[in-house]
Amino acid sequence: MSVSKTIDPEFEDTLHLILREGQDTDRRGQSRRPFRCVQLLAPYDGKEMPAADEFFHVQCHDISAGGFSYFLPEAPEYDFLVLALGRAPFTFVIARAVHFETVETERGRQYLVGCRFLRKI
Repeated sequence: MSVSKTIDPEFEDTLHLILREGQDTDRRGQSRRPFRCVQLLAPYDGKEMPAADEFFHVQCHDISAGGFSYFLPEAPEYDFLVLALGRAPFTFVIARAVHFETVETERGRQYLVGCRFLRKI
């Protein structure tokens, strides 16, 4: 699979809009921001866009210009994924799950999956 090493300006603008949603007036220079919302995600085979019924809801944890993290009840069995980011009409992004760890949450033990954005579809 061929991916760009840089994020295109349109996608970066979308990320900046999402990062500004819900912020209060305290604007520190931190690159990672809380992103406590539910988004749609599907495993990606590197060839075709996943079908609508392959997407499932995930609880996101945080986001930055380079990636995001989310919770799963089980360890992910895929490396690549498509994220439907933001609100409809969604921005579809290919990402790679680069690490995960078990964490205790209010829902019990979960996997926190960290992903790197690769490119916008």
